[in-house]
Amino acid sequence: MMIATMVTFKDEQRRYTSADLTAIFESSAPHYRGMDGLRSKVYFIDAERGEFGGFYLWESREQMLRV
Repeated sequence: MMIATMVTFKDEQRRYTSADLTAIFESSAPHYRGMDGLRSKVYFIDAERGEFGGFYLWESREQMLRV
């Protein structure tokens, strides 16, 4: 069984551009590479809704909870 989680942030005031968020995501990606139990992480930006975040796929709930 795999565990999926989605973390969403609201940016209602549009403080970040898509370019800003892409730079932030690229700088944080190395932190997640090789993380125990993390099978996949996908970043997302929804400029129209002012939302951004990440979708995570974990091998187990226990591994997800450790993070």
